[in-house]
Amino acid sequence: MKVLIVDDTVFMRMTIRRILESNGFEVIGEASDGAEATMKYKTLQPDLVIMDISMPRMDGIEAVKQIKKYDEGANIIMCSLQGQRANVMEAIKAGAKGYLVKPVKEDKLVREIQKLQFNAATRAMFRKPSADAEASTGPSDNADASEGLEDVITTQVDHTDAFLKGVEQGYMESKREIATNMIRAGIAIGIISACVELSEEEIDAFKSDYNL
Repeated sequence: MKVLIVDDTVFMRMTIRRILESNGFEVIGEASDGAEATMKYKTLQPDLVIMDISMPRMDGIEAVKQIKKYDEGANIIMCSLQGQRANVMEAIKAGAKGYLVKPVKEDKLVREIQKLQFNAATRAMFRKPSADAEASTGPSDNADASEGLEDVITTQVDHTDAFLKGVEQGYMESKREIATNMIRAGIAIGIISACVELSEEEIDAFKSDYNL
């Protein structure tokens, strides 16, 4: 995965770069403000942008809007200080797909990226065939089913994100408590396992407890 780092402080860019590179991600560029980030996104075409919110010239929220105008599928994770919840929510509404609270911790950054990768892969599994593909192969007998499954998966992934945000805010503490609440919300055990990182023994226990 190729990453563009955007922050107005050299120290923060170096910190994020170190974490990413030590975990096998490729940093293909850096930017110190939103305007530079927008230009570099178009030039470098990264798979992921890690973006600060408060920056000179153009802040992160406006940069998200500009990048999403250029590429609706852009993957952007925001970084913010404590107390910037309103700004974070505005960035999410603009199209950001995740957020981290500074100071950035390695485990949380890696997990946020893994969540994004998982969500994208899950949705891709149930994506409807393109018009060109249908024209060449004929309409799929399962087209309606695939569309319904995509809606279900999207809803479950969104619910999963909400649960994980709750964990970050301290609303739920134990992994079992998180997984139990997710099961009660109707989220599939496969999605829960991938996001909450359950062991095989824990999965078997949940299947037994809830007759899954």
